[in-house]
Amino acid sequence: MITRLNILHRSDFAHRLQRVLPWPVLVLTVATLLSAGCGAPAETNEADNTVVTPSPPVAKSLVVRPPPVAAGKTESGNTTADGTSNGATSNEPERSTDSDSAETAPLAPRPVVEFRPLDRRAAEAMGIRILSGKHLELWTDVPSKPEVDELPQMFDQAFPQWCRYLGIDSSKHDDWRVRGFLIEDKELFRTAGLLPRDLPRFINGFARPPELWLYNQSSDYYRRHLLLHEGVHSVMFMLQNSNGPPWYMEGIAELLATHRLKNGQLQVGVLPQNATEVPKLGRIEIIQTDFARQLGRSLAEVLAYDNRAHLQNEAYGWSWGAVAFLDGHPRYQNRFRKLVQQSASGEFNAVLLKLYQGDQQQIALDWLDFVASIDHGYDFRRTWIEYQAGKPLTPERKRAIVQVAADRGWQGSGVQLKQGERYRIAARGEYQIANTTKPWISEPNGVTIRYHNGRPLGLLMGAIIPDESNGGATTAATEQIAVANDDIGTFMKPLEIGLNTTFVAPRTGTLYLRINDSAGELKDNVGNAEVAIVRMAE
Repeated sequence: MITRLNILHRSDFAHRLQRVLPWPVLVLTVATLLSAGCGAPAETNEADNTVVTPSPPVAKSLVVRPPPVAAGKTESGNTTADGTSNGATSNEPERSTDSDSAETAPLAPRPVVEFRPLDRRAAEAMGIRILSGKHLELWTDVPSKPEVDELPQMFDQAFPQWCRYLGIDSSKHDDWRVRGFLIEDKELFRTAGLLPRDLPRFINGFARPPELWLYNQSSDYYRRHLLLHEGVHSVMFMLQNSNGPPWYMEGIAELLATHRLKNGQLQVGVLPQNATEVPKLGRIEIIQTDFARQLGRSLAEVLAYDNRAHLQNEAYGWSWGAVAFLDGHPRYQNRFRKLVQQSASGEFNAVLLKLYQGDQQQIALDWLDFVASIDHGYDFRRTWIEYQAGKPLTPERKRAIVQVAADRGWQGSGVQLKQGERYRIAARGEYQIANTTKPWISEPNGVTIRYHNGRPLGLLMGAIIPDESNGGATTAATEQIAVANDDIGTFMKPLEIGLNTTFVAPRTGTLYLRINDSAGELKDNVGNAEVAIVRMAE
C-alpha cells in the first residue's frame, strides 16, 4: 500500500488541480501489489456489488506449469510500443535511440505457479465450456457466440504486444499460460469449485496468477477489455514480479487493455478515437465529468492512490489518464517507458520523481491542459505546448502581431503581460475548423452552430501563465499557478477574446493563445488568426 502524504491542503478545485507537485518530498512507500480486483465500466455490472479485500501475495519462488491442453494458433498484432529515453527535459520531444523496439527489462526470476487440479468432465457436465488458446484456457458458462468464442485468440494476439511494450522477450515465454473463468452464473462456478473459498470478493475482474476471473458484461468490447486488463496483470506479476504502485499497475493494465479490433486484428494500447469505438469503457468520460464537477485530480493525488482507491471506478479513469498522459506526451514518453524496469523494485514513484525532477513546472501545466481538454482522439503532437517566457510591451513597443494556428493547442505569443495593466487584443482572419460535407469556416468570434466546452467553435481564447512557470522551479511559481477558481485567463478557464477585447491583466505572465476546438479534432483545421496585442496608455 502506498503511504499517502498530506501534500494538498486546500479543497478548492483550482488549487488542487493546478498545484505543481512538490517533487522532493513526494517519495511514496510502495507495498506488495500481487493481486488485482478491477473496476466497473461506465455502466456497472450488476453481477456483484461486493467489496474487494487483499489476497495473500503469490510466492516469488514459484514457475508456471501449464496443464496439458491443446494450444491454439497465435496471431501477431500491431503494437504501439516504441523507443527508449535519452533523458531529455527540454521543450523538444524526447528522441528514441531505437524506434523499433523497447529496451528489454532485466529478467526477474520467473515465478513457478501450480495450476489447481480441476475436474474438466464434471465442469463440462454442468454446462461449462472450455475454450483453449495458446496462452489462455477459458472456462465459461456464457453461451457460444463469435465474440465470446474468439476471446482466447484475442488474448494470444495481445500477448506479444504486451511483451513488446513491457520489454519482455515473448519468444522466451512461448509456453506461458494462464487459466481464466468468464462467469455468467456465479453460483454455478461456486458449486463447481471454480471460485476458491479464499478468493476475495470482487466487482468485475480479479487476477491471482496463474488464474483470473471476470464476470460477463453486456458489452462485447468491455468483456474483451476486462479480460485483457486482467491478462496484463498476469503478465506483469508472473513474468516481471511487478510490484509497482496502484496508479501504475492499474493504469498500465487499462492502457494495454484499451484496444481496437478491425478485420480480426487486435491492436492494444490505443487512444480511443470516439466513444462508440469503446462502448461502456468510460475512462475519458470519468475525467471529463470530474473536471466539469470541479472534482479533478492533481497528478500528485493520482500518484498517491493506495490499494483501496480502486474500489471506486473513478480511480481507474484517473490512473488510465496519468499513464496515457506520461506515455503519450512527446516530452515525457521515453523516460516513462523506461520506468517499466522499475516496476519490480518497490521504488517506482521515487525513481519517477527523480526522472522528471527538472520538469516540475512544465509537467504540472501540461497535466492541467490535458485534464482540461481530454477528449476522444486526443492529439498529443498538436496540443504539445512550447513554453517560452515572453517579453513585455513597453512605451516604445506598445504593439505585437502574432499568428495563431487553428490546428494547434495553446501557443505562446512571445508577449508578457503585466498584472494591473490594461491591454487590447484584436484578431482577424478566416480559418477552417472542421471539414465534414464541406469545410467549416470561422472568424475569431467562432461559429454558434456548434459549441465546444460551452464556447463557440473557432473562438479565439487566451491564458496568462506566470513567467516562473516557463522553465523555473520555484515555490513562488507553484503558488502563482494556483489561482482562485473564479479567475479568468488560465488553461482551466480561458479568457474569451474573439474579434476584440480589452481587459486588465489579472497576473503577470506570458500570454498563450488558441482557437477553441476539441483536442481530438484539430487535424482537419487549416489556417491562422492574426492577433494584435496592444498595451493601452496609462
